[in-house]
Amino acid sequence: MKRCLWSVGRLSVLWVCLVALSPSRGLAESRRASDHLVIHEWGTFTCLQNETGQALTGINSDDEPVPAFVHRIADLVPRPTELAPVFFKGVPRSHRQVRMRLETPVVYFYPPAGSTTPLRASLEVSFAGGWLTEYYPAAEVHAPGLDAGNFRFNGLTPTTQGRLKWADLTIGGQGKLPPTDAPVWLSPREVEAATVTTPQGESEKYLFYRGVGNILSPVTVRRNATDDGLQIQEAVPPQLGLRAPLAVRALWLVQVCQDGTVAYRSFPAAT
Repeated sequence: MKRCLWSVGRLSVLWVCLVALSPSRGLAESRRASDHLVIHEWGTFTCLQNETGQALTGINSDDEPVPAFVHRIADLVPRPTELAPVFFKGVPRSHRQVRMRLETPVVYFYPPAGSTTPLRASLEVSFAGGWLTEYYPAAEVHAPGLDAGNFRFNGLTPTTQGRLKWADLTIGGQGKLPPTDAPVWLSPREVEAATVTTPQGESEKYLFYRGVGNILSPVTVRRNATDDGLQIQEAVPPQLGLRAPLAVRALWLVQVCQDGTVAYRSFPAAT
C-alpha cells in the first residue's frame, strides 16, 4: 500500500519571519536628504505539528547545510575530548527545546544611486524566543544562557532574546568572497547588492544568519476528528508583538508519498 504524508507547507513564512526578527538599524555615513540606503531582509522559518496541531520539538535538523566557513555558536563550546559532538543548526542534535527553525535570513544593502564611495554601517538583529546560532561574516554574539562560557544549551525559552551585531561594516568596494560550490550559498549571491566587508576582512554579498527558537508557530493546523478537513487557526505568540491580525498571503496543501511523488493544491489568501 502506498503511504503518503499530508502537510500544510510554510504558511505565510516570509511575512512572519520578517516580523519575528526585529530587523535592525542601519547607520550610513554622509547621507544627503535625497539619497537613500536600502536595506532588504528576507527569510523563512519551519515549524512541525502533529494532526492535532500540537508542536513537535527537537526539529533542529540541517536540511540544507551551509559551507564550513560559516560561524557557529557551537564552535565556541569547549569540547572535553577530541571527538566532535553532533550539532544541527548550531546546537546539539534534536534539542528538546527547539520548536522553530529560523531558516536562511539574509540582509542586502543597496547604496544610493550613483554612489561611488563605500559607506559605513552597523547593524544588529534579534530573535524573540530564540538563538541566532549560525552567521557570516563574523559578528558579536549575544545568546542568553550561552554567554561567558556557560555553554549548557538548556536555557532556550520563549523569553530568550538572541542577538547578533555587525559593527563598522564597509558597504561597497571590492571584497574577496569566500570560495564555495554550495548552491544554497551561491543562489543568494545572484543580486545587485553591494559587497559587505567586516573590519576583520570577511566579505560577502549579504549578511547571513539563522537559528533555533522555543516559540510556537503563529498558525495552528489540525485535522478534524470526523473527516479529512483541516482547521487553520491564528495562534500568534505574544512575544512577537504583532498589532494586527495575521494575514496569510498564500497557502498550499502538500501530499508527499514514499515513492517521491508529490501532489499539491493552492488556496487563496486568508485572514
